Formats: sequence, C-alpha cells, structure tokens
Amino acid sequence: MLASSLATTHALTLACGPTNTSVVQAPSTLIEPITDAHDIEPALATINHQCPKTLVLCLQNYDQTNIIHELLCRFSDNARLAVTSMTLAYGKLNSTLDVTPFSNLTDFIMCFNELEDSTALELRLPSSVQHLYLSHNKLTTMPLLTGEAQLKTLDIHANVLTQLPELASCRCLQTLEVLRVHKNRLRQLPTIATLTHLKLLDAGKNFIDKESTSEKLTTLNHLHWVRIGWEHKRDIIRNAIE
Repeated sequence: MLASSLATTHALTLACGPTNTSVVQAPSTLIEPITDAHDIEPALATINHQCPKTLVLCLQNYDQTNIIHELLCRFSDNARLAVTSMTLAYGKLNSTLDVTPFSNLTDFIMCFNELEDSTALELRLPSSVQHLYLSHNKLTTMPLLTGEAQLKTLDIHANVLTQLPELASCRCLQTLEVLRVHKNRLRQLPTIATLTHLKLLDAGKNFIDKESTSEKLTTLNHLHWVRIGWEHKRDIIRNAIE
C-alpha cells in the first residue's frame, strides 16, 4: 500500500512543470525518507548538495512537524531557489507550516498525510505557488492559507470536508482555474461567483443539490467542465447542470 501511494505521489510531482530558477543543472527529482531526527543531517547534506527541482519528503506516518520545520529552515540558499515542486507525504503535520522562503516553488503537495485538525493548520505560501494539492487526508474544512500566493489549482478531494469557507474572502483563491473538491461530505458550495477565472470545477461524489448549485455557476464565463453530485463526468457545462 505504501509503495503504491508513493508511486501515486511521485507521479503527481513529476507531472508538475518546473519554472525558471537561478540555479542550473539541478536534478529533476529527489526522494528522501524522514523517519526521525537522525535523518535530518544526511537528508540536508543530500538536498543541499544536489539542489533538486522536485523534492519528495516521505515522513513515515507520525507527527514530524518539528522535524520538518528544522529541515526546511536549514536548506541552503541554492537549494531553496532550486525547488519548484515539493511533496510532504505520509506524515501527521498539524500546525503552521511556512514555505515562504522557497521563492521559486510553484507546486506544493501534501497528499497522503493525516491532516485533520485544520483549525490549527496554517499554510504560509510564497507568491510563486500556483498549485496546491491537499487530497487524501482527513480534513473537515480547509486549512488557513496565508501569504501572497495566487493559486491556479486547489485540489482538496478525498477528505471529509463538510463545508468550505466563503471563497470570496480568500485572497489567494481569486485566480483559481481548477477546483477539485470531489469525494467529500459537502452539502453545498459557497458563493463562487468571484472566481471568474475558474475553468474546471469537480464537486462530484458529495451530497450537493445540483439544481440549487447551478445558479451559482451561470456567471462563470470561462467554466467549461463541471461535475456536481454523483453523476458521471460531463464535458460541457450546459449538460452538467441541466
């Protein structure tokens, strides 16, 4: 099961495209297991030497918040600049996590953790982050997102979400193009009329009433793919909300 999940997460990171950085000749991907505090020094030595573009940290199924904080704070300047995609997986991170020093980070992935107490979870994102993946956790509501990021993708599917915040009040979500909240426990969507850039909305496999939701979508002129409720995927919005 762990190998299968890692393969899924690794495939996700490989699918995320890098951006230009000031560091050249960085290897494409580095996977580092972080089991306990003894792994910090060898992991840092490898990371700071190789300066990977895509970094996957496997956290081995227990609360490693303090270890990850220490690890991220001790990256070299070159290593921080090199990373464009970062995955933290298989841990239990449930407090503030600050990745703002990673100024070229575009893809931040926290899938397959046990994130659940979202009232205590704050993600501080740099302005460079465009894609945030929080799927396959135990979140009942969205964590607090702070920083200067202007997200294009938010994927928070396969959690236990019962509600979403008013997206209009979330500054970092106003540029969203892709919103995936399927496989949760949502009964309604918040007002999303301000998400004028939205192209894809997947809210399938929830308990949302399709008729009452369709009115919220009529002003979204760029929306061309939507799924509400339990029906199969549809290609065009007029069929999806009929």
